[in-house]
Amino acid sequence: MCNLYSITSNQEAIRALFRKVSRYVGNLAPMTGVFPDFPAPVIRNTSSPHWRMWPKPENRCLVPANSFAEYAPETNPVTKKKDVVWFALNEDRPLFAFAGIWTTFNGDRGTKSKPIPGPHRV
Repeated sequence: MCNLYSITSNQEAIRALFRKVSRYVGNLAPMTGVFPDFPAPVIRNTSSPHWRMWPKPENRCLVPANSFAEYAPETNPVTKKKDVVWFALNEDRPLFAFAGIWTTFNGDRGTKSKPIPGPHRV
């Protein structure tokens, strides 16, 4: 999956698009930038602790998004960095979903200086 996406639709829009979705606990504030290690909503079935179970339905999920970003293939000659290019279904940025795989990871996540012990849903 890409390393940056956004989800600005509300819980009701997610429920309407994906139908049988349990209520998300807490508020779903607009997230204009979702990076790795950021908590964000997913639509999933049940859980499994084994990565080898990825292809099975209980490890499949949908990741709601309104847009996603990738780095441009060429370096910008002015900034000497690769630009971030955003993609959406159209200019209105309607809700869609990425297919995903999830599991529970028991271990440290985060930075080396500030590790966060698990378990983590990843």
